Amino acid sequence: MKADLLKLKPAREDVSFREGFWMWVALLVRGDFSAAVASIRWGEKSAMTPEELEERITTFFNDSDVMVPIIPNERLVSMIDEKMEIEWDEEDGWATALIPVSQEPQKAKEDDVSLMGIAVSFFIVKEEDHQVLEFEHFHA
Repeated sequence: MKADLLKLKPAREDVSFREGFWMWVALLVRGDFSAAVASIRWGEKSAMTPEELEERITTFFNDSDVMVPIIPNERLVSMIDEKMEIEWDEEDGWATALIPVSQEPQKAKEDDVSLMGIAVSFFIVKEEDHQVLEFEHFHA
């Protein structure tokens, strides 16, 4: 297993995905797209460089309105968590979630932050004694 991969709890529980997803988003918020790329698995068709991931997120809606990943306040995080879809099979899982982005990162913890979500999906894959996230794709 790659040393940089986010290691999720081995239990196939929704909370395990949520924790791993928010750890990944925290890397995006820090602007550490290199660590974000290194921390998840990438399929052959979905692989991105840190620069490609940053551009894909910041210009997802259009090239002129640059969006920045944020972690909003607890109330808004709970709303995002409620919208997650997480499915489990006998060994692995699949999930969709919304990466919160804004043009107002300085207002991230305020209720009136201008907030949008970029839908993304992951496979949740057992690797050794942990689960890891494998990027599937962005959803338009």
